[in-house]
Amino acid sequence: MKKLVTLATIAFWAIFALALARAPEPAATTSPAPGTAPSDAVRPKSLTAAEVARHDRAEDCWMIIDAQVYDFTAYLPLHPADPAAMLKYCGKDGSEGFLTKDRGRAHSSHARSMMANYLLGPLQP
Repeated sequence: MKKLVTLATIAFWAIFALALARAPEPAATTSPAPGTAPSDAVRPKSLTAAEVARHDRAEDCWMIIDAQVYDFTAYLPLHPADPAAMLKYCGKDGSEGFLTKDRGRAHSSHARSMMANYLLGPLQP
């Protein structure tokens, strides 16, 4: 019985290793995963206020905060408050809204650290 269990175990791992060796490698993607900053290859070259203004809806939400441009499209459904709190700033400068939460209270340092995941780059003049 011990030999049978040993042979079955060896056979299982041999088949598993063979299947793993034949598995295709995942395809490279050009778009970042949600919550990650885009690579330089995907990052837009022109981050002007006019370009940001073209990204003014929930399906494509860019925002300016402290002269930096962020793509918060993937974050909107994750925002703890109603997404409408952010939607009104899509395509616009949301610095004041971020700094005050529209109620005079600042966002946490954790919220600020999460922003790096959505940074596109500095706003161009």
